[in-house]
Amino acid sequence: MLDEVRSDSVVQAPPGGLRKSWFHSAEGDLYVWLNGQNDVRSFQLSFFAGGEERTECWVEWDGRQRRVGTVDSREVDSRPHDIRSPMVELSEAPRKRIIEQAAEFLDREGGNLPEGLRTFVRKKVAA
Repeated sequence: MLDEVRSDSVVQAPPGGLRKSWFHSAEGDLYVWLNGQNDVRSFQLSFFAGGEERTECWVEWDGRQRRVGTVDSREVDSRPHDIRSPMVELSEAPRKRIIEQAAEFLDREGGNLPEGLRTFVRKKVAA
């Protein structure tokens, strides 16, 4: 289940006076930026999907548009010392399977999220 990580080291006040909240489970993370009235201004959701070959998927909403994608680990099998930083490959175009998996993840793991937050994020993911 996604549980809120409460720590002074992860609650930040970035420019614009937004507050960041982090929710974590063994299968993924949800980062939410809230204004002073606790309205969601943006969020990022990352989770693992698939069976044997698990893929890390990403959904973000910046207050205007939703983008979805996958994380490319950029590992080079033949040269393990040549591992590169992971890259998120995002697209504004709907990627139906990732959106379905994100909704399933929220349904399965989101039981501990505040009800209004879970409903809001689920609606933006599926939009």
